Amino acid sequence: MKLSVIVPCYNGEKHINRCIQSLLDQGIDHGEYEIIFINDGSTDRSAAIAAKYAEAYPHLIHHNQENRGLGYSRNRGMQMARGDYIYFLDVDDYLAGNTLGGLLETAFKHDLDLIGFRTKVTEKLDLTETPELGMKGKAEVTSGFEFIEQHKSHRYEAWWYILRRDFLDRIKVTFEEGKYFEDVIFTLKTLVAAKKMIFVPVEIHRYVQHDTSIKSLKNPSHVKKLVEDKVYLIYKITSLINDRNFIKSRQTLLSHIKFVRSTLLYFMFFTVLQSSLSLGAINKLLKELKKRQIYPMDHFSGFIDNNLKVKI
Repeated sequence: MKLSVIVPCYNGEKHINRCIQSLLDQGIDHGEYEIIFINDGSTDRSAAIAAKYAEAYPHLIHHNQENRGLGYSRNRGMQMARGDYIYFLDVDDYLAGNTLGGLLETAFKHDLDLIGFRTKVTEKLDLTETPELGMKGKAEVTSGFEFIEQHKSHRYEAWWYILRRDFLDRIKVTFEEGKYFEDVIFTLKTLVAAKKMIFVPVEIHRYVQHDTSIKSLKNPSHVKKLVEDKVYLIYKITSLINDRNFIKSRQTLLSHIKFVRSTLLYFMFFTVLQSSLSLGAINKLLKELKKRQIYPMDHFSGFIDNNLKVKI
């Protein structure tokens, strides 16, 4: 089997049909890939909808579990996966049609650890037209840390790349469990370990903006956890920065990972402004960040965001 697509879902009944249909419209023989649908304790009709798909399509595997979160669900999917390559897709997103086959062909041809592609942030739900991959004679194989050095501001979510399963088994990397932004450390470790990768500069993934997305929720306890998990992530990245075996004395790589940390720190403060944290709690946080030499922010030059509020 060539590919395992892992789709975690919590209360995603509004999105399942679009997500799964985009995976069925990939022009790949059903015997060559599997869709592992992880129902993470949904309280809506997600399980029932997924069960109907599983009845109609034997290569769709429907797994039910108690609510354990996105990180746990992705890790469970990796344990279940049988494909040579693994891809993670969130249930509220979707893919352009007939793209995975060409990506897999390139991945097998070059024996890649990882193949990546661009995402399109959109509110539209019908951007399924197949793009021209443009891979013939233009595939440039690099290492993962070279990719980081060349792409300072790239995203660190898990849905812009496909990974070789035995590569993941070898480096023994898993997702953080019980935390938001669980894929940042996973992606960093994966990229630094990848010896051979290709990035296809084509918009294949569709990142759907909607009212219930994590970043748009305004519940005070939710915002508080966002701040806590961003701080936790910043400390984890700091540990990687201080690990010379991880950085391997590459100064450009070190600088760019510090840029990632500074960007996360900036958005952590952005979230603090929306939170109910007291001034005392904020000052305590600032003191700890200064003690760890994380704040004031450095390595922040070159940051670009077109959102007017962010710019101000």
